[in-house]
Amino acid sequence: MRCIFMMKKRMGYLRRIALLTTVVAVLSPGARPTHAAIDSPEARVGCAFQRLDARSKAGQLFMVSVDGAVSSRHMADLLRTWRAGGIILFSRNISTARNLQALIANAQRASAVPLLVATDQEGGPVVRIRVGVTPLPAPAYYGALGSADKVYADAKAQGLALKALGINLNLAPVVDVRVTSSSAIGRRSFGPDPALDATLAVAAIRGYQAAGIGATAKHFLGLGEVQLNADLALPVVHATRAQLEARDMPPMRAAIRAGVAALMVTRVVIPAFDKSNTAAYASPLMVSGIIRGELGYTGAVITDSLLSPAVMAGPGPLVAARAAIRAGDDILLLGGGEKEYEATIGSVIAAVDKAVALGEVPASRLNDAVLHVLRLKARLGLLPPC
Repeated sequence: MRCIFMMKKRMGYLRRIALLTTVVAVLSPGARPTHAAIDSPEARVGCAFQRLDARSKAGQLFMVSVDGAVSSRHMADLLRTWRAGGIILFSRNISTARNLQALIANAQRASAVPLLVATDQEGGPVVRIRVGVTPLPAPAYYGALGSADKVYADAKAQGLALKALGINLNLAPVVDVRVTSSSAIGRRSFGPDPALDATLAVAAIRGYQAAGIGATAKHFLGLGEVQLNADLALPVVHATRAQLEARDMPPMRAAIRAGVAALMVTRVVIPAFDKSNTAAYASPLMVSGIIRGELGYTGAVITDSLLSPAVMAGPGPLVAARAAIRAGDDILLLGGGEKEYEATIGSVIAAVDKAVALGEVPASRLNDAVLHVLRLKARLGLLPPC
């Protein structure tokens, strides 16, 4: 397993070198690149990367919540001063469809690099936006129907509606397998059948992404077993490695094969993967070893919120953010259902910036994460030509 991991890690390194070589060729004064080369996604990523200073690189890793349903100084400061790479929208940000479009447009204008604009629009109990869209039923409803065609059609329609509002990333679908009826994931899961869950998750991913927005496979891993809410505590998944492989991994593997744009790692301890009792999002064994190495995932890895009550009462967001980056996460989510303050979010971004300057987070790890973020933005059509 280690040999496979090292080979895949080396391949990823070589891909990064190839990308940067392309960038150098495009930007070299004596080079005569073709129009196609200049306008390739790789070249757009390279041009955007070259324009980022250290503070802007750190900012690109953060997806932050904003206050209110209209543009504010708070939002502008997060985007101009702290240079956050994305925003996440909650119900408090929604009034009318027109106001939401204006809020997103103003946020994009305030940012030097086009923003990822995300929301949790899973359907059923987790729906943030009820204007300009018709919210979907709970995933469990689709699990009972068992129709991949229905899931695809509804996800595509939902994706088109979200895109019309200015949203480019949906933090859905949930790919957790509901092991027990009392699990914390509840009706957010398609159900207890790993094979059916995998089929329906892939249909949802393809539907959202056919609409032109990114989908997110969540959560890694095992929330369908635990009864504790990971926002409020640190659940432990007691399944063996064999049980996880048979039960929880099939939908995640299927999502990765389907080319899901992002993958969310949650706050859960999985001793079968990491005996140190480190939460999944902060575990190099899970993020770099399992997700990147064994599963071969090359997209953007995003944390669950690092401003959740569980994190605030535990390591705190500053410690959690540094640990997440070192583990291999690319996008650090700073959002929640209640009001967040600019000072809290700003202090976390500043702490990461300082950690890189002091060498506590290797510059190579920061650059790798930034490239994953920029590739996601290029994939969604957000980056302009060179």
